[in-house]
Amino acid sequence: MVYDSSDDLQKNLKNMERKTEKLEKKQTVSFEELFTDNFMSKYTNNSSIQDFFDKSPFEFKKNDDFEKINKKELDKYVAKQTEFSTWE
Repeated sequence: MVYDSSDDLQKNLKNMERKTEKLEKKQTVSFEELFTDNFMSKYTNNSSIQDFFDKSPFEFKKNDDFEKINKKELDKYVAKQTEFSTWE
């Protein structure tokens, strides 16, 4: 991942820190909140997290479907569609 400036990196890290703190408080954070359209457009081949899921080979009909996805297959898809090598 390449950042335009150290300010961009700092902003991204602060944003991730805030979102992580929300998660630690056992609050539910939606994929849309975690993966904003701006983030998705900048770091993936998709305009939104919904677009990312819609174009994936995986089925998302129920909330718990995500947990059933084969992690190796998800990582392959992530590596093809994003600047990251794995989901995590």
